[in-house]
Amino acid sequence: MENNIPGTDTRLESRWKDDYPQYRPNIAIYDLIDAENVRAREIAGAVDSNNLELLN
Repeated sequence: MENNIPGTDTRLESRWKDDYPQYRPNIAIYDLIDAENVRAREIAGAVDSNNLELLN
């Protein structure tokens, strides 16, 4: 499903028609959670390696 959305977003009717409105909030939330997890892993890695300069 997520792979189909970029293809439909490039069509002319995508300006006024959304084929996947029920999935967009879920994708946005997933991307937000993923970004937070990436950041948390980077912070944890810096702390674990005692490289506190990365935290600034």
